[in-house]
Amino acid sequence: MPLSSAEIIQHLQNIEPDEFEQFIGDLWERLGWETEVTTGSSDRGIDVIAKRFHPYQQKILIQAKRYQSDNRVGSPQIREYSSLRQQEENVDQVLVVTTSAFTSEARAIASDLNVKCINGEQLAQLVEENDVMELVETTTGGLHTSSFAPRETDAKSRERNRETAGLPRGIGDDVIAELFGIARVNFSSESDLSRHEMDFDGLFVALTLHTRSLQDSVWLAIGASQEVDVVDSTGSKHNPISLSEKPLRNGWQTHDPEVRTQTGPRNLDIDIRIQETTKYLLAVDLSSIRDLSRIEIDRYGIEIDFTEVDLADIPSLPDDLKTSLESVRGVSIHTS
Repeated sequence: MPLSSAEIIQHLQNIEPDEFEQFIGDLWERLGWETEVTTGSSDRGIDVIAKRFHPYQQKILIQAKRYQSDNRVGSPQIREYSSLRQQEENVDQVLVVTTSAFTSEARAIASDLNVKCINGEQLAQLVEENDVMELVETTTGGLHTSSFAPRETDAKSRERNRETAGLPRGIGDDVIAELFGIARVNFSSESDLSRHEMDFDGLFVALTLHTRSLQDSVWLAIGASQEVDVVDSTGSKHNPISLSEKPLRNGWQTHDPEVRTQTGPRNLDIDIRIQETTKYLLAVDLSSIRDLSRIEIDRYGIEIDFTEVDLADIPSLPDDLKTSLESVRGVSIHTS
């Protein structure tokens, strides 16, 4: 049986620091980089040097911290590691990878100092999504989960695992889209969510979008052109209904080509940056579509297939989105 994210982290937390550094070097090799794992007193504080030459030349320095879950990487360490780029020429980025987590202060400083942070959960995600579980088994000597005392994952991890377990997902070249929940929703043309002079009766589909390779600084977007299609069982394609994003809270973004943001290198509607998850809400008008077969995000080659699942078995919308929608005038969420 494949290891869970928590079990991957447990295994890696129980190896020696130098073994963890070698594991990180091997992992980044699998991700398409040429790596050099430095050793002993000659490492100058750098654990792994990673280079690649396509689609353009890049060089990153990696600091690998094999920490237990209760030992988080703090802001003083981030300041120290940010200076590593002075040890090498033509360094594009410093990356800190840990089996634990980062303090909020560390993440804030890392953003200012161009240091990328990958925590234990994201590291396990890299292993799972790139199908390199054998690296964990090789590095840890084929350890079994029974060798460890059980550890509880944090609340955020438990909620994410519960919501996405067994649900449809789409894997593209750069982006992974995961279904998070679905519900029947009605609102009138006078609702604060409406952008059209018509009543709405249809499905709200909650997705999470995140970058496939956490080590890359990738700007991703769903722009004003119709790059998202809802496909029914006849193969007919329909565009999602535009919603007003203004009434929504908690970071939910909608398919609204008329609303532009200025956070990236160009005007973007949906903006996905490294180490962030974009919460994306699609509205499917059932008056114009026979049924829901799949969702396509053309730019990233993503297809989320619903043909093998019963929509009734999919969890409802996540609690934070429900709370946000329930506060909007004229919106009714069906619970069954």
